[in-house]
Amino acid sequence: MTDDTLKAGSESSKAKVLRELVAEYKDVWRIRIGADPPADVEPLRVPVRAYTQPYRSGRDFLRSYRKKLVENGLVRKNNSSRWACATLPARKPGGKVFRFIVGYCPINHLTVPLAGATLNLAAIT
Repeated sequence: MTDDTLKAGSESSKAKVLRELVAEYKDVWRIRIGADPPADVEPLRVPVRAYTQPYRSGRDFLRSYRKKLVENGLVRKNNSSRWACATLPARKPGGKVFRFIVGYCPINHLTVPLAGATLNLAAIT
């Protein structure tokens, strides 16, 4: 993983620190999707601005990737969801492989900013 990061343009002077971080937190990183247990964290509740309407996404999505996520129990269909963002394929830098990205910009413009919403890894046991 660290070699791929360096090939993608990360500073070579930080390679040692990057390798140490990956080794120290090896249970955090994932290269492939698998049937891993879910993270043991509180769900993040994101308040939206008053009088906003749900944003409807187009039908552009990656069927094969979504199928893998469903098969491994990482996502499920939620017919009651009123909010969605477009799912798009993005080519990985310097390669032919695509990755799965979600464009959250339309919904981010409608949400109330949260201070300190970043996950605290020290709190996870």
